[in-house]
Amino acid sequence: MSKQIRKNKNSIFSVLKKSNMTVIGTVLVLMIILASIFSPYFLDIYNLQSLIRDLAFIGMIGVGQSLLLLIGELDLSVGKIASLCGIMAGMMMVHWHWNPFLSLIAAVLFGLFLGFLNGLIITKLRLNAMVATIGMQGVYGGINLVLTKGKAITNIPSEIHFLGKGNVGYIPVPFIFTLIILVLILFLIS
Repeated sequence: MSKQIRKNKNSIFSVLKKSNMTVIGTVLVLMIILASIFSPYFLDIYNLQSLIRDLAFIGMIGVGQSLLLLIGELDLSVGKIASLCGIMAGMMMVHWHWNPFLSLIAAVLFGLFLGFLNGLIITKLRLNAMVATIGMQGVYGGINLVLTKGKAITNIPSEIHFLGKGNVGYIPVPFIFTLIILVLILFLIS
């Protein structure tokens, strides 16, 4: 082994020894082992698909939030923005009879606009990002309730169910979207 490879290998191990991520990773592995011992269904392919599908949506939001953390900011309204975008997509499809795929594109653009609006409020009014996004979280949550009257939007067109519930082989489609978003963001910031 060359000196450079040995040096890199040693530096990786020294970083891992000092990192809290090692502790978190170890605890996670132990939890997985215990869960699979106590439940024979934990490592079942259907359970793993369900976990990955649910985590994919959190991952999508996490990728965007990571960009803000890189510049030392935090947006506490992303959950409400995501739900408002979902509500808007559902309303466009069900109530306004838009093409389902156009509705999804419009909802993503709407989410970008809301994020841009947050940024404008923070920069132009010179507000603290945390305070501004907590306030906007309340605004977006209120709009969510007004639009839906607290009821779910039903009768979503079946042609888009695949995007949220489908699999490509054993891999859930939302997870594939999360990976695509992650790769795009990594490409853009590098």
